[in-house]
Amino acid sequence: MKAVILAPLVLAGSACATMPIEPAGAEAELRALEIQWAQARVDNDTVFLERFYAPELKLQNNDGSVIAREDDIALFAAHRIKPEYIHDTDIRVMVYGDSAVMTGIESLKGTYNGHPGEMSLRFTNVFIHRDGRWQLAAHQSTTIAAK
Repeated sequence: MKAVILAPLVLAGSACATMPIEPAGAEAELRALEIQWAQARVDNDTVFLERFYAPELKLQNNDGSVIAREDDIALFAAHRIKPEYIHDTDIRVMVYGDSAVMTGIESLKGTYNGHPGEMSLRFTNVFIHRDGRWQLAAHQSTTIAAK
């Protein structure tokens, strides 16, 4: 008898878990997350970074280095990276089911290990939708030469 009563609940729960992601809604959500990520880095909000960064995240930086998730969070926690501002423009989002790719330009100013700097980067971010939320799974950036 219990199985008969629980079966519709289980089926309803599994249907909700596998419902397709609406691309337009996902694009808006990802654009909002990109803004939140920029602000979290300016604010040194490592709680946001811990939740937003997928466990397997690797950040491929403009200098060719690859930084693991934990190391990036540690840089912010130790205040070795202190962005004054981060502004993203020319954003393009492509949603592929529970994955998405975002490209754009990030302009930033701040200090890294006490050295001031300002630059623009062309970036590619790869997101996955896991546990009901989007997470950053891969990041790559390339410096845009000053004109």
